[in-house]
Amino acid sequence: MFVNSSLSAARRFNSLIVLLIHHPDGIRVVRVRDPITGESNRPSYFWTNPYVLRHMPQAVRSSEAALAQVAPSLEEAARSLGRRPVPAFVAVTLPLVLPGLFAGGALVFLSSLKELPATLLLRPAGFDTLSVRFWITASEGVYTQAAPAALLLIACAAAPLYFLLRREIKT
Repeated sequence: MFVNSSLSAARRFNSLIVLLIHHPDGIRVVRVRDPITGESNRPSYFWTNPYVLRHMPQAVRSSEAALAQVAPSLEEAARSLGRRPVPAFVAVTLPLVLPGLFAGGALVFLSSLKELPATLLLRPAGFDTLSVRFWITASEGVYTQAAPAALLLIACAAAPLYFLLRREIKT
């Protein structure tokens, strides 16, 4: 019961987020700077909201896929044995869904690690991420200075990828 209602709510929310982030001017509007000092007049948490909106569909889709694989009869059996809805969800559904949630988190981490367009539009002055540092030095043609950032990006991406694929590596 709880799984079915959360799936329909997740689908509606996911559709809304996808519509919002694909608006052409959606990300550029949020970058507001003082014309005199060049400083941002927004708090630091303001810069994370576009990233959350940008990567929310990936997380919701992986969570939705993991929840869809759990049979509602399992939670109904726990309810018929006297569990309330939330403890039944925690005891039965959550352990079955956790691998899918972790996989979705790893996918969001990997896609946010390589995110360049939103970072270039929204980053505060003087703040460079690995992908921005790699892009700046590679566009200037200084590939020896771009190599450490690229190597660190590959290393950061290899760890979650290993954990995602370790079951297939064992077989």
